[in-house]
Amino acid sequence: MNQIKSAYIYGIPVTQSVDELAELLIQVPFKEPQPAAKQSCGFIDNPHTGQLVSPIEGGWVVCMRTDEKILPASVLNKAVSDKVAEIEKEQDRQVYRKEKLQIRDDVMLSMLPAAFIKTRYTYAYYHAQEALLIVGAGAAGAAEEMISLLREAFGSFKAVPLRIDPLTHELTERLRSYVSGLNFDLGSFDLGKYLQMTGQNDQVLTLKEKESVGFGLSQVEDALSSGYQVNEISLVGDGCQFKLKSDLSFKSICFDDPADPPEFDSVEEHWRNETAIQVLVICQQVKALLALCGSLFPEPVKEAA
Repeated sequence: MNQIKSAYIYGIPVTQSVDELAELLIQVPFKEPQPAAKQSCGFIDNPHTGQLVSPIEGGWVVCMRTDEKILPASVLNKAVSDKVAEIEKEQDRQVYRKEKLQIRDDVMLSMLPAAFIKTRYTYAYYHAQEALLIVGAGAAGAAEEMISLLREAFGSFKAVPLRIDPLTHELTERLRSYVSGLNFDLGSFDLGKYLQMTGQNDQVLTLKEKESVGFGLSQVEDALSSGYQVNEISLVGDGCQFKLKSDLSFKSICFDDPADPPEFDSVEEHWRNETAIQVLVICQQVKALLALCGSLFPEPVKEAA
């Protein structure tokens, strides 16, 4: 059960109990989007547990539902073009850019009530001892949407995205040592089979296992000498492997299967157990990366800000 596939990491001390959290989150429930609204989001009962705040070993989990109205670009563009053509014909004049933008907004507003709806579920996982919030989102915008909703529920929720300023430099220099024939010393991590580097003018070099074994070291060496830096790299840690981005977000997380998996009385119990393990594993990877770059791990604070 690969519950957490991508992760954005935030540091935030939360002192409220599960019951207290539920009282806060119930004030921001999911509601169907209004006819003229582009989307709606809110907290719902976890589909796996039926609880608004689901306790797990070491922390808790909450679930946000987002309903987004989808208007195909081709359909919207045709409707706007038809409206512009109608105005130009009836009024015998040309419609310019500023007016076209207003027409586009008006047409979009008229089409929203009948638009397709795309539903997305986003989970946030909290580990109390480490004071870390893991948002299982595939994009930064979705992660920030969760934080904004939590902030609305709490009134004040100073979640701080974890950043390791020297991370890009550290990974780049260790890769430089690797292609120079030295050991690729990455602490507790091993090098995976994916690498993305960014150079001047945002030029991107991407190498995958099927393209070249060992990333095509001569190509990487040339890129490093030209000033390229690591933007995303596949790492194998203790309990999982993942693609690490320079903003400390995790992508394509794949957890190791247990050698002797335990038996559970219910699907819900299985979900809670696996989720708790995966949250702990991610927290351990974050701590290892912080240690690798000489950064101090943020200490839990007694009172929530």
